Amino acid sequence: MEFIRLYKTLSGIFAYYQDRYYKMEQDWDALVNSPELFNSLRTALGSLSPDTGAERSYPQRPAAAHRHTGDLGGRRYLFP
Repeated sequence: MEFIRLYKTLSGIFAYYQDRYYKMEQDWDALVNSPELFNSLRTALGSLSPDTGAERSYPQRPAAAHRHTGDLGGRRYLFP
């Protein structure tokens, strides 16, 4: 199963995809409310390089606790 995890931390927004963290530059509300969320995230991640320092920034202290699961066009998504 393919999934993307989004983390909103004190250091910014990170996406975890295929065993790598990526720092997202979008606004949280705009990001999570975008139509076709999974596909838009996957497209955005395709143009980013993995953030090798993200493990130090996350996941010790998330800024907010968000946990939502659902089904998006046959794909599962998870927001911690």
